[in-house]
Amino acid sequence: MKAFKIAVLVLLFSLQGISVFAQPRIVLVFRHAEESKNSGVHLSDRGFARARAIPGLVEKLIGTIPMGAIYAQGARNSDSSRRSPETLEPTANRYSLTINTTYEKWDAKKMVKAVKNRYGELTGKAVVIAWGSDELGDITRQFGYEPKKVLEWNKRAYNRVWVLHMDESGRVVKFSDLAQGF
Repeated sequence: MKAFKIAVLVLLFSLQGISVFAQPRIVLVFRHAEESKNSGVHLSDRGFARARAIPGLVEKLIGTIPMGAIYAQGARNSDSSRRSPETLEPTANRYSLTINTTYEKWDAKKMVKAVKNRYGELTGKAVVIAWGSDELGDITRQFGYEPKKVLEWNKRAYNRVWVLHMDESGRVVKFSDLAQGF
């Protein structure tokens, strides 16, 4: 019944020309920045430099869309990677948000489901995600982007961002694979 009421409200608003986003308006997907050769769990100096450059890129890409949430692959234990949260820490600071690190490696599907279930809270906003390269293609597919060929992140690339533009219903209407410019 609740879903029916929401659908009716979305229809009424759309008939009046009011934009109602049922999901995030834009999702930015990053691979964690470069890793340290000395420590498999932290970023390298270049990785930290990249992390400091990301907030400016995010600001440019989202424009006037309000920031809603930041997600990064969480660490299972003290020996697990901290690279994804470290990559987005400067962005979280810029937007005064806490990074959600609830979801660990191989939990990307659960993370996307959680984002989609935050109806109202993330409606029409931007979501920024940093994860390991293995699951980035799955993340975009879970948001509904189905390219003609399998989308996989080049494991040697750290300088990209995937941008998913969503319509009012949460359907991906545009996908961009952009250079970070760093």
